[in-house]
Amino acid sequence: MSGGDALEFYAQPGTLEHVMDRHLLVDDPSGQIRLREAPVHLESPVSLLLLVADLVDRGGPRELRRAEDLIAEALP
Repeated sequence: MSGGDALEFYAQPGTLEHVMDRHLLVDDPSGQIRLREAPVHLESPVSLLLLVADLVDRGGPRELRRAEDLIAEALP
């Protein structure tokens, strides 16, 4: 999930359409929810590298700063 007034979720590969149908979601580019299909099967907890990649993909200053912090924490 992301901060602010928008939410972002990932569906497991091959399940995006099922998730949309089950929760009665419709495609709306101006909507407040962004549902993406993960490129790989996600385990819980999500690996640090996937989390960092997702933050960098968002590209905002807050997300980039957090990605840098996570990388710094992971390095010995």
